[in-house]
Amino acid sequence: MRLVLSCWAILLGCITLYYGVISQDSLPDHPILQGKNDLFLHAMAFLSLTMPIFVLWPTWRSLMALAIIASAIELVQAFLPSRTPALDDLAASCIGIAAGAMIAALICRYLQHSYEHRTESALYHD
Repeated sequence: MRLVLSCWAILLGCITLYYGVISQDSLPDHPILQGKNDLFLHAMAFLSLTMPIFVLWPTWRSLMALAIIASAIELVQAFLPSRTPALDDLAASCIGIAAGAMIAALICRYLQHSYEHRTESALYHD
């Protein structure tokens, strides 16, 4: 399971870096988001990147590393002529990191509780 989550985190990290730094294509804006498509994508990219990383390493260090990566992406964009850094993007990325960590923590807690409940049930039924 750790190998699958590690591969998933690496894949999501590469996709995030590609769209954050390398790609020059802008994504189409969705009418529901009313011009906030970029912020939504920042939040969702870091939410989906945070979840497997936080499941593997549930520490503040992993969250700080993700925040540093988000900051580095915005910093690198300052030196690219086709990109524009923005504090709004960094804030959206940090919101995604926080939301991903909360969701991952809830999932882990649920799975642990479920496992403990199954283990107790198996002990009493034997």
